[in-house]
This record gives sequence, structure tokens and C-alpha cells, in this order.
Amino acid sequence: MIISRWQGTQQLSEDRIKKYYHVREDQDFKEEKFESGTVIKDHYHHLLEIRIIISGQLLCNISGNQLLLRPGDRIEIPANTKHAYSNTYPEACTSLVGYYSF
Repeated sequence: MIISRWQGTQQLSEDRIKKYYHVREDQDFKEEKFESGTVIKDHYHHLLEIRIIISGQLLCNISGNQLLLRPGDRIEIPANTKHAYSNTYPEACTSLVGYYSF
């Protein structure tokens, strides 16, 4: 897994985050929203998952390692890696997610 933590002091917006991570309109990223109280149980994909947090917070459990993702954070989860998500925070979490094969 590779995680990039947002270190900037600039005000975050979806456009600014996309520009920072070089997300282009022709890439297959989609917006995904996790309402407060959402729990996604352990699962895996046969593709690399890239997730970028736009707003809110998301607790990610990757093979037993817990990470709290905040706005501007980007994570790459390798194919066939067990992971889960939960949003136990009062506000919804919005992220961009893409799945890729290499």
C-alpha cells in the first residue's frame, strides 16, 4: 500500500486536489460518498484501487492496519489485498476512486 498525506496549507477543493494529484477528466475516477455510519466489510478487488479523499474522514483497515484518511490524502491498495472502510464520524466522506490493472 502507498499512502500520500496532504501536507499543503492551501484551502482544499475538489479541483485543487485533482490538480495536485494530476487527475485528468479522461481517467476513470468516480466520486463515492460514505454517509456517517457507513461500514464496508472486508473485501478485495482483482485490480489496484486508488482512493483520494475530497471531504470528511474515512477509517481504512488494510490487512489489519488501520489508517485514518483525511481530505487530500491518497491511498493505493494493491490488487487482491483485503481491506475495509468505515465512517464513524458525524459528516459524510466524499472520495474519488479508480480501479486499474497493470
